[in-house]
Amino acid sequence: MKTRNYLVLADCVKRIGVNSVKSFPDLALKRITALIVFYDDFDGVNQLIRLYFTEFAFDKEGHHCLDEIDYHRISEALGHVFDPEYYKENKIAYMSLRKKTPHLSDIQKAMINQRLERDFRYSWTRYDPYLKSLLWTKGDTEQHFSKP
Repeated sequence: MKTRNYLVLADCVKRIGVNSVKSFPDLALKRITALIVFYDDFDGVNQLIRLYFTEFAFDKEGHHCLDEIDYHRISEALGHVFDPEYYKENKIAYMSLRKKTPHLSDIQKAMINQRLERDFRYSWTRYDPYLKSLLWTKGDTEQHFSKP
């Protein structure tokens, strides 16, 4: 499984690596909405697994920084992907400190759609409409939200 991280800015959607050395001086000491995409690559075709919104923190020099809560959130998300039954049986809830219901403008949603279509092509255009609606309303496509 692979991940891609995108910063959702007012005028663009930028891809950023978790261990990125690139700095963003204009984002110093800010928390920015980000989209995390979990996917797998099957014979050159990217298969989307999960998408959710969160926040990324930046240090005083504008470098993306992970704190203890971020590491816990990432390991928890991977646990839910690889062993969801364990979490259901033991009633372990998500740590929701950094998860975020998106408050995005229509322009930002359109930019995210364009970026996902460009990066994931048919996997995004054929993605389950119900899961897409969860992404826009709840900020997460995880299956623990039951279908109506």
